[in-house]
Amino acid sequence: MGPSVRKLYVQGKEINGAGINSSFAVHQDVDGRATDVALGWSVALGSPFTFATTLDMEYGSDIFGKRGILLGGIHGIVESLFRRYTENGMSEDDAYKNTVEGICGIMSKTIAS
Repeated sequence: MGPSVRKLYVQGKEINGAGINSSFAVHQDVDGRATDVALGWSVALGSPFTFATTLDMEYGSDIFGKRGILLGGIHGIVESLFRRYTENGMSEDDAYKNTVEGICGIMSKTIAS
């Protein structure tokens, strides 16, 4: 990942908005400057956007975002559900509807909470 981060940093000097976003978390701020220091590092690294986070938020983002989306977890679940429904005699239209509801219904309830 290091070379790609550097490439985007260099690009950011030439193209407004290029770069890799950063996040930071402050668990304990002894002298009241931790957020300023973290933001300073973000600017020095060339991040176009920086946001505050927590360990819990990073964990959730990693598990659901990276594993579930980027590495194909959701795709695999959808494909598996669709196959199971159609192999058990459900029409493709109904299998699609049930698969979408099986994935999006849970997410909709989670997001709405």
